[in-house]
Amino acid sequence: MKNVEEGLKKPKIAGVAFGENYAKRAVEEMEKLSTLTIERALLGGASVFAAGLQEDVLDCDLIYVVMEGSEVSLENLGLVEQIINRSRALAIGICIGEIPTQKSADKFETITKAFYFREENGIHKYIALLANMIGKTIQPDTLVGIDLIDLQQCLRGNRNYVWIWKSYGKDKGSDIANHFMKSDRYKKIQEDSCKAILVIITGDISLYDANEAFSPISDKVTNNSHSLLAVAYDETVYEEMSMLVIDSE
Repeated sequence: MKNVEEGLKKPKIAGVAFGENYAKRAVEEMEKLSTLTIERALLGGASVFAAGLQEDVLDCDLIYVVMEGSEVSLENLGLVEQIINRSRALAIGICIGEIPTQKSADKFETITKAFYFREENGIHKYIALLANMIGKTIQPDTLVGIDLIDLQQCLRGNRNYVWIWKSYGKDKGSDIANHFMKSDRYKKIQEDSCKAILVIITGDISLYDANEAFSPISDKVTNNSHSLLAVAYDETVYEEMSMLVIDSE
């Protein structure tokens, strides 16, 4: 764990949407979050972006590239790869929905720092929550924070898997821990198949709550995995706690 030094600047974050429905709504949800400085880079189809990559986007500290399944093609995935490779900081690619062809699926697998979600109702808010939790933990006033280099270390695998849970009440830490121990992601950690594990805990919490939620992970992580815990207090919620686990293979 590493404490965030005082005086860090507020990160500049861009949201790039490939698709008019879920992807556009995901970026719009991210824009609403007060902890993020979102550049309204692109809200539309990939063809709008084909003319060139905006320099103001590439100068951001963190870039979310959100793509709907209907927009997934070898050409568009090539554009996503360009954004990730040309950005001067950390870029995260997120695909929503079914990948239409095996060639596109194979290409998506080669893009590092990419998440995959199946399309479902409210997924844009789920992605916004993911962005919010990452955003909070790279703020200067975080309880136990991370920086962009930490994120790069934890997203170094070819495939990143996401697990998230929200709980309420006095026993929220133990409740989250119990749900995680029932998940497939916990089994993967037990099998020692993870290269890196990033855990972000936010909400109306103390370090005791965070430690209680994190305990089943800390008990199983071996020296072969790079693990990182970030904790952020959120004054906007009451008796609420969320834990995000991202493990890379």
